[in-house]
Amino acid sequence: MSDESATRKEIIDKRLAEAGWNVFDPTQVVLELSIAILPAEKVAESGSSD
Repeated sequence: MSDESATRKEIIDKRLAEAGWNVFDPTQVVLELSIAILPAEKVAESGSSD
């Protein structure tokens, strides 16, 4: 299984380039930021109840 950086290099960067983006120009494309993934229980707890 590929990690995120391999997926970006193999799939995402190629598609960005095909669309005309310069993946090596930091004013057009930047590296993604790490985000915290909450366990499903925390997501359910933080949901609003209308």
